[in-house]
Amino acid sequence: MSSRSRFATRSRRPASRKPKPRQRSRSYSPRFRALLVWSLLMLSMFGLAGRLAYIQLMQGPVLAQMAQQQQQRRRQPIQARHRIIDRQGNALAVDQIEYTLYAHPVLFDRPATAIATELSPLLEQPTAQLVQQFESQETGLKVAEMLPEEAAKRIANQGINGLELIPNLRRFYPRGDLFSQIVGYVDVDGKGQAGLEYSLQEQLLIAQPTPAPATVEKAQDSDLAALLAGDELTLQLTLDSRLQRAA
Repeated sequence: MSSRSRFATRSRRPASRKPKPRQRSRSYSPRFRALLVWSLLMLSMFGLAGRLAYIQLMQGPVLAQMAQQQQQRRRQPIQARHRIIDRQGNALAVDQIEYTLYAHPVLFDRPATAIATELSPLLEQPTAQLVQQFESQETGLKVAEMLPEEAAKRIANQGINGLELIPNLRRFYPRGDLFSQIVGYVDVDGKGQAGLEYSLQEQLLIAQPTPAPATVEKAQDSDLAALLAGDELTLQLTLDSRLQRAA
């Protein structure tokens, strides 16, 4: 074979490629990683502490005033409803007055223990439980609800400063579920949701004079019982509770 042919054969061989250098991966020591995590935790703690200090010191009075405004209970005028009776005069739906007892320990003129001891038999609650409630909040504390009128009168006769009795109307159905589909029911706002309570909503409401804004609470507290007692209008149905139970 000539030198020319050997040269041609060699020229056909592919040129060898040089391997690319490998990139070195960065590796951090465990000590550096622990220091980084500790630094992030410390920064977070300092940030939270600074935020809490700002809210407590700078915005504390403003937030306290907002909370007090939200805790104040805006009392809406209570509108009573006429009774619903069957053909025999048995009550199917009547309004009852119940009371919610609020306490304002900041206005107590006696130790909380003495007041709790006095209220314990009236509310049928342990004295220690009442003391714990009085110590949990300074004002606007709901102690008990759905109190009957007799219990509310006994509490009011004690003359304890810092207690507030709020009257509420509750629709009561003495016959239970006997005529529930016909009579219907009302919600917590006193609005009919089904049956006659809903379809005759306007006719069942007792008309009452609208007092001046300054005397709304006084009218609700003193005239509500008289309003129910003086109501002579009733919605009488042709249903008979005795026959219905027998059937």
